[in-house]
Amino acid sequence: MDYQKEDYQKELFAQSTPYLQWLRAHEPVAGSDKKDTGKPLDVFPFSSCEDSVDDILGGPANKERIYLFAGKDGVIREDACARIVQVFSQQEQAMLVYADEDYYGTLAELYGIEEQEFGDKITSAFREPANGLYRGEPWFKPDFSPDTLEAFFYIGNLFAVRGQAIAEITDTFGTELSLCKLVRALSHKALERGGGKHGADFFVHIPEALYTNNRLSGKDTLDGFVPDAFANQDTVRIGGKRASLGKLSVIIPSKDNPKLLRRCVETFVSCAKDIDYELIVVDNGSSDENRMCIKPFLEEYGATYLYEQAKFNFSKMCNLGAKAADGDFLLFLNDDMEVAKAQQDGQWLHNMMRYAAMEHVGAVGIKLRYPDGNLIQHAGITNMGIGPAHKLGGMPDDGSLYHGHNLADYNMLAVTAACMMVSRDKFVRAGFFDEELAVAYNDVELCFRLYRMGLYNVQVNSAFLIHHESVSRGADTAPEKRERLLREKRRLYEKHAWAMTKTGGYDPFYSPNLVQWEKDAAYHVNYLYACEKPKPLKPLTEEGKRTLLKWFMQDNIRQHLERINVRIADGYRKLTGENRQLFHIDQITQEDGIVTVTGWHVLRGKDNAGLTKTLLVFGPAWKKYEAESAPKLRRDVEALFAQDRRTKNTALSGICLKFDADKLPKGPYSIGIVVERGGRRRFVHLKASFKI
Repeated sequence: MDYQKEDYQKELFAQSTPYLQWLRAHEPVAGSDKKDTGKPLDVFPFSSCEDSVDDILGGPANKERIYLFAGKDGVIREDACARIVQVFSQQEQAMLVYADEDYYGTLAELYGIEEQEFGDKITSAFREPANGLYRGEPWFKPDFSPDTLEAFFYIGNLFAVRGQAIAEITDTFGTELSLCKLVRALSHKALERGGGKHGADFFVHIPEALYTNNRLSGKDTLDGFVPDAFANQDTVRIGGKRASLGKLSVIIPSKDNPKLLRRCVETFVSCAKDIDYELIVVDNGSSDENRMCIKPFLEEYGATYLYEQAKFNFSKMCNLGAKAADGDFLLFLNDDMEVAKAQQDGQWLHNMMRYAAMEHVGAVGIKLRYPDGNLIQHAGITNMGIGPAHKLGGMPDDGSLYHGHNLADYNMLAVTAACMMVSRDKFVRAGFFDEELAVAYNDVELCFRLYRMGLYNVQVNSAFLIHHESVSRGADTAPEKRERLLREKRRLYEKHAWAMTKTGGYDPFYSPNLVQWEKDAAYHVNYLYACEKPKPLKPLTEEGKRTLLKWFMQDNIRQHLERINVRIADGYRKLTGENRQLFHIDQITQEDGIVTVTGWHVLRGKDNAGLTKTLLVFGPAWKKYEAESAPKLRRDVEALFAQDRRTKNTALSGICLKFDADKLPKGPYSIGIVVERGGRRRFVHLKASFKI
């Protein structure tokens, strides 16, 4: 059985090192066609993005050259120069080209595993020959993101600039500019030259890791991070244009939430003392009792109260408020929002208005937290293969999460209308909210239109508000709600077919190298194992049905014996081996027509390497289906049995099965599992059920 153990170790190593597997699938094999051909670029090393251009270049830039800047603490991939030169030759407008990067480290540092667990035969193929280390912690960057660049130097440690572009900036501002200010000034030029077109033609991103950092300790330090993007206008916006701030109209949709509404209004007013604003509350049918509570305190604040009994339609309510507004800026604010005590100085509001006033900016959102603790509810919306997804949702707002996505202000394809600001002019030009999207995706759809107008949406993460939305509410499970959600998602992508491709959702601010087909809060590499891919359910064979009938008869015998005498039933379990089977179903979810079953199964007192597991699905009218469940890494289960010396190799005990629910009859379903090893098969009818 050594081959079973070896196969188990290989699969365990693969599922423990997803980025190494991704590299093998996407990068050229070392020593093949990776080396540069043609004239190499001169490399100009730098220590920090604060180094001066004059010190790095040692003189004025040659307009005919291409300058490759590389951090001193890393290694450039062998074919990097060739890839960069190719981009410049193919895209004449390109001023700057940058690439992704990753880090060198040990398996323990990068993946939390020890090399000796697997042996040289498995690990050597992934080890870098030059230093004996491994690659990990990939930094997959967004495409051109001018406002992210103002927050921190996300361009990173490897980028190339045309000499002509350097000369244009240094002729204006001098060579004493830092590297960071040079790149930011080029960003402003890209915006100016874009003329309503996105600047990716001028700042070109190569979505490949062409640079590997030697120091893992430098990860997520946000080199060049600027906590307050507006602290120094001269530093942050060289030549930038900013419109003057004006009046703000705050539009709050609400119904039958007087307490929440009062808290929302009072906390907002407390931090808006130096801002010219108006409050507009749109009520679609509060009860008479609640209206008697709402009207008096709104009058205290001089708020406009628009009351109309109607079916809930968030888009329509927001549009009614916008039509009644006379402000230069519109702030759409849910009634369950609260301004946190830490944000009472109102700087967050000023920053949102400053962003909204910029010519190139569309909608502006802000980081939201749940009321208890520091869990993030929202940090921007990405467009993935599974649809729009809230980023970092449910993650603690501690430290720097994936290169400052929770700290720095980031360009995102969409932001949530729970707290969204947009200039009135841009909102009108975009055509208001789509009222056919009554509940979901209306904010995403508006942001898509703003993006297509050549504007950049901004997520403010340097501050946060509190969103009183249940952290445990989860997705809508009622069939009618799921159908409504699917219907509105279909409308979103019917209107914006460009946003969904065969390989995933198009999102210039979310790398295609990141997960597309499952919810991703932490920015995981886009490498799906067999257990994570949807599988077709096959009808159970006649032989399988006969075997299943025998198992059910045995189960009935056990239950009968249990009613007679527990000790006799225990003896029967030992005889059949059933007492050795431990299992648990974590959850069964349905989303976008896909059912996902997750859990684990362990044979107690046995070596679990080489087990074959088949899930059985029992449907209405005794319909029976089967699908093999590929092993899934479960470190938590491994920890449970760490002290049990007889129960071995439990790390791959996870159950994960995804299948298409639309192809199955409607009705109730239950789950069973068949475990096979060495020709011996065991069956368990799991105590988990669901409906389609």
